[in-house]
Amino acid sequence: MNDSVSTHPKQPLIISIILILCVMQPLLFGWAALETTFQYPLLHESWRFISAHITHVDTLHFITNLLALVLLHHLFPMSNKALLMTVTAATVSINVLLVSLQIPEYAGLSGILYAYLGCIVGLWFKSGEITKAVLSILGIATYTLIISPMDIAQSHDHFKPLFEAHFVGFMSGLLASWFHQNQQLSKTSNAGKYENNPLQSSEDV
Repeated sequence: MNDSVSTHPKQPLIISIILILCVMQPLLFGWAALETTFQYPLLHESWRFISAHITHVDTLHFITNLLALVLLHHLFPMSNKALLMTVTAATVSINVLLVSLQIPEYAGLSGILYAYLGCIVGLWFKSGEITKAVLSILGIATYTLIISPMDIAQSHDHFKPLFEAHFVGFMSGLLASWFHQNQQLSKTSNAGKYENNPLQSSEDV
């Protein structure tokens, strides 16, 4: 059976780390903390390039993002190696975007969530599940362009969704999926084997 997602994922170490960091941030600094959000004038404070992605504006922002992350991993589990590639690609790409566009402030996990979706869609394209992949892209586009703008909290006017970051996150997830799958296929080809699900290899950490 050519499953696109493993039914027996390994311990989700990367997911656990992200969840712990997201929970610790408001406990230590509070919502939308100036110490942890991305702020363009403070590029020399390099920790913001990481802390911004685990910082949330309020309780609703926090709950929806973390529930989305847990739900995504439950429905489409990936190996720690695939997750690490996806999160790294999204974090670096979004940070480059923030600096390039000179975004005054940024906070939230949504860019990484879109990268997760991009990685899953990339897997579906690679495995030939074109209809599922195309429908997913249409659903994501509908939510991003129509539904999400209608749900923006009015109490945080300076923290509007940055759709460019969502797009860059999604594309970096596609790229991470392609790179990881090619890497896994190369390994199995050299060993004279073929893995049905390259994202959930037995060699993954």
